[in-house]
Amino acid sequence: MRWLRARGSLLFENEILLVVCTSTLLVMLGQGITAPTLPLFAKTFGVSTAAVGLTLSVFAGARMLVNLPAGIAADRWGRRFLLIGGPLLAGAGALLSATATSLETLLVWRFVAGVGSALYMTGAAIVVTDIATDANRGRLLAVNQGALLLGVTLGPAIGGVLAALAGLRAPFVLVGIAALAAAVWNYFRVPETMPGDIAPARPAGAPAEARGSGWSAALTLLLSVNFALISLVTVSVFFARAGRQTILPLFARDEIGLGEAGIGGVFALMALLNLLLVIPAGALFDRYGARAAIVPSAVVNALAFWLIGASSGALAFVAATVVLGLGSGILGPAPAAYAAAIAPPDRRGVAMGLFRTVGDVGFVVAPPLVGFLADEAGFDWGFLVMGGMLLIAALLFGLRGGRSHTPGPRIAVEPAAAPPA
Repeated sequence: MRWLRARGSLLFENEILLVVCTSTLLVMLGQGITAPTLPLFAKTFGVSTAAVGLTLSVFAGARMLVNLPAGIAADRWGRRFLLIGGPLLAGAGALLSATATSLETLLVWRFVAGVGSALYMTGAAIVVTDIATDANRGRLLAVNQGALLLGVTLGPAIGGVLAALAGLRAPFVLVGIAALAAAVWNYFRVPETMPGDIAPARPAGAPAEARGSGWSAALTLLLSVNFALISLVTVSVFFARAGRQTILPLFARDEIGLGEAGIGGVFALMALLNLLLVIPAGALFDRYGARAAIVPSAVVNALAFWLIGASSGALAFVAATVVLGLGSGILGPAPAAYAAAIAPPDRRGVAMGLFRTVGDVGFVVAPPLVGFLADEAGFDWGFLVMGGMLLIAALLFGLRGGRSHTPGPRIAVEPAAAPPA
């Protein structure tokens, strides 16, 4: 009961967090709805598995191009326009995807939806880090990630059933409606949280490298050891996530014999496990630091991917996906919380934009590469590569990064000057 009361206080005693979590739920409910059916929809155009992967790569490519400029813009002009404009574009892209008659037109509208996703997700991450402290950053990001996972948990089951009843285009229509509802909600409810509004501004004594243009600040962050290592972890996590979305539905259908509703159920089960673990994972980060969350998660995830590739029946396949859900749940908000912890306060937008950009590199590369491996060498090779990348990145982070008990020292930030008498 005490855990439930603590979780409730995070939501109900912080209106900004509640508002952002509501819009995150709407946006991610939409994205979750298409997760199990997008590869199947793309396959109706008669293309290869590698080409199916492009529907994820173009979405992530748009995010990769927009994340950092969105973060820089948020530092200069505020966060609200990201949380309003992002869902508008994402909704338009989803609705227009439902009208696609070829892979090429589907890719165009997936790109538009990716731009909208980049604007929203970057803005939401910045807002949550604006209102967080060093003592609760992991838990606050975990609450927002919990809203994300709730949408992802409910979405696949809804999408699978809807596709079975109304066809593979119907989920895109529902996605568009959910995103447009999020835009309207944010217009009326989201306040401005950039430093100087409700968050404290950069200390007057902050050194020169924390100032400068957004692009120079991004380069300073990226060249730091800790940020470079967490970026490597993030690339691997996004690579595994995108690769999983590309080949797991096809593997489940072609090798295990599951239908659309069954595939949606498997995705929902993994997301449910993530949801159950997200708040404990945030508390794990706040108490023990990033290594305690990242390294065990990578080991479990690698094992799960290899078990999935080796499974030959429905029972073994579902058991392996349960292990995968547990492993990804342990990770929780640790990478994002660590990236925010080591960023200067007045460069949170740049840090979150850069963090999401390097992650989306993995999301862009994975679908065609993993799809190619599945076409040419078999599904098991795709699962092997995804698990291996995660394991290598996390072990490097465990050896060289996140050494302290707390999330880690900030980059180029000095203590605030004493207030005037």
